[in-house]
Amino acid sequence: MLEKIVAFLNDPAYELLSKLIYIALVLILAFLFLKLLKIVGKRIFKRVSGGKPTLHLTFFEKIYNAAAMIVVVILAVSACAGPKSVMTTVLGGTSVILAVVTFAAQDVIKDFTAGLMISMYKPFDIGDRIELENGVAGIVEGITMRHVVIATTETFKEVIPNHVINSMALVNCSYGHDLRSVRLSFPVSYDTDIKVAKQLIEEIVEKNPHTVPGKKGYSKVYFSSYADSALILSVAVYYEKTPTEIIKDEINSSVHEIFERNDIEIPYTYINIVDRKTQS
Repeated sequence: MLEKIVAFLNDPAYELLSKLIYIALVLILAFLFLKLLKIVGKRIFKRVSGGKPTLHLTFFEKIYNAAAMIVVVILAVSACAGPKSVMTTVLGGTSVILAVVTFAAQDVIKDFTAGLMISMYKPFDIGDRIELENGVAGIVEGITMRHVVIATTETFKEVIPNHVINSMALVNCSYGHDLRSVRLSFPVSYDTDIKVAKQLIEEIVEKNPHTVPGKKGYSKVYFSSYADSALILSVAVYYEKTPTEIIKDEINSSVHEIFERNDIEIPYTYINIVDRKTQS
């Protein structure tokens, strides 16, 4: 009986089976350890942020998760192949690995570096409404090591590489305060009573259920510029978490209606065509 057991233990098939079981156990433990590290990291970052996600903490949480995965993979490979084998392989192939990674991951490196710059200097934060120079506008939902996610409508997201958005000029409608804001403009004809038009627009903004006062109360309506056939009145509207499209729709619709009731013309460009043949 003892001889059979010894023979079985010395069997190459048993040795292979034991190695496979050992590797499986290592992988299971590595998975559980990685899961534990992510849970602990998530709780730490959540406590530090006070439950409110911020740009730099979100970015560094992604770095933490990536670093934890790399550490767990190295530990798992070391446990399976042995530390000396791993070190020999890594050191022996360092130059090749660096060359391949540098060539293949140029965009990844650019995005990571740009994400680090965005996180450090914070031109915007999570929850801010921003408008990019390419016309994209929306609410910043999050950042990864490669992308910034912007919610443009209720169902669409813009996923923009970090190095692209870092090189763009942008308007941050929420910079310096917790509220979001959007600037609306209203053209009126040249013979309009400016004071009356301003008062009507201010009433509409203050009565809207989604708008809120800014740091200095509701924004005043300003006569901002002359156009070819109109005077342009503009106002900054402050709000919290309502979609910007709803704010624009409700206020523009209400202003249009109240202008009609008060006989305030919203002008359009007139084109006069002169037929010289008829005149002659």
